[in-house]
Amino acid sequence: MTESRLAELLGALVDGWCARRALEPLAVLLPAYLAFSGLTDAWLDLAQAVDDLRGLGPDALTDEERAVVSEARALIHQALKAAGITHP
Repeated sequence: MTESRLAELLGALVDGWCARRALEPLAVLLPAYLAFSGLTDAWLDLAQAVDDLRGLGPDALTDEERAVVSEARALIHQALKAAGITHP
């Protein structure tokens, strides 16, 4: 369930950013999002990318997008914890 919800959240973010041509968040997320394989390294790369989104400037994301990023981050960290993987 976590993976399907995560895919839904991240897909919605990517679609929205493409629609409004928000290049900065796309540049941060797309490399990890497109390369995601479900393996440990891919989970860690995705976790890092989502963490990096949180560090973008105040105009890079809407408040709604920041809430979605926070939910996605929580789901990723939940999946990592369940797999016994530590993310710094």
